Amino acid sequence: MPKPGETLSFGQAAWLALENNPGLQPFNPALRAADGKILQASLRPNPTLEGRMENILGSNGATRGFDAAESTVAISQLIENGGKLEARREVEIAEKALVRSDYQIARRELFAEVSKAFAQTLAAQEKVALYMQLVELNESFIPEIDKRIEAGKVTAVEKVRAKTAVTTARLATQQAQREFRTAALRLAATWGSTTAGFSKVSGTLGELPSLSDQASLEQRLYSHPAYQKESREVSKSVAENRLAIANGKSDVTVQGGVKHFWEGNDEVALVVGLSIPIPFNNWNQGEIASTKAEIEVAQKQRDAKMNSLRAELNASVQTLASVRREVETIKSELLPGAQEAFDGVQDGYSKGRFGYLDLIEARRNLTEARVQLLTANAAYHESAAEIAGLTAPMPGESASK
Repeated sequence: MPKPGETLSFGQAAWLALENNPGLQPFNPALRAADGKILQASLRPNPTLEGRMENILGSNGATRGFDAAESTVAISQLIENGGKLEARREVEIAEKALVRSDYQIARRELFAEVSKAFAQTLAAQEKVALYMQLVELNESFIPEIDKRIEAGKVTAVEKVRAKTAVTTARLATQQAQREFRTAALRLAATWGSTTAGFSKVSGTLGELPSLSDQASLEQRLYSHPAYQKESREVSKSVAENRLAIANGKSDVTVQGGVKHFWEGNDEVALVVGLSIPIPFNNWNQGEIASTKAEIEVAQKQRDAKMNSLRAELNASVQTLASVRREVETIKSELLPGAQEAFDGVQDGYSKGRFGYLDLIEARRNLTEARVQLLTANAAYHESAAEIAGLTAPMPGESASK
């Protein structure tokens, strides 16, 4: 875990979350439980040992007592027909694949959550730095104002305004610091911590990741674990239908043993038997019809999931494009204009052409333009994280698993 004073990188944050997030912890035992069910489904029925005695303790005659007794010891074995064992095993393997899909979905969602939380934390940190610069800048003008007051160029009210501007900037800094602490706690919560531990994060929001073309992004949706899960639901339904068909096949029970005749010469004889249910009324036709319909249900749900993922991707791509246009407008128009206005007012103030109120407003406008760019950059990274969560595979993901 990060220690106080340490700088946290995005790679470290992602690793901490993927290794320690409480929501991921149940999946390992869930996969082991699924392995146990696969093992159980792979086992054949146990043989049955049967023993019985006949012609004993009768009311009279030869059957009184045990003189005419006949005892039989036999072993019977159920022999499953129709591929029941293989079908049962296929169902449990499909169940495990669904658990793995849930795990992969959770990891993707967590990674996107970490990406967004890290961007928010980095934005809050840079916002603190911007307002601290504003505090320092506002404080740097107070000595100049004192000289002007002594020279009789301005009144003492000018210094009151300057101190008010410093206080306002400090309050904005404190608010930004609270935002940083809140964002840092939200980030730390992704690895199950109630304290941030780290003091700052590394990185820059100014570098905007580019995207592949829309067709390539949509093609990657087929590898999304949510779609893969629905595909595996189809496989499971097919396996359940095969099991239903197999369960409609009659099993055979064979029996073999020894019969002991107590009367006379104490003779023994072999006993063999065979039993087969006759599927005259019930050959599991209801379950077969039900599972066949479930295949169609699963197929339609799979198609619906793809439509949902496409819609989500399209919305995220449009949001990203809109935010990028906003970033470009701020960088090409708003920020240069605010910088030029501040430089002009600052130069004019030093020459006595502008008052301190003009300088305060120009400084505030420049800082707010920078904050606006920072916010837009963070929004871009958050939208990019959502798209990555839909289209970028996580390490260890495989559609075949």
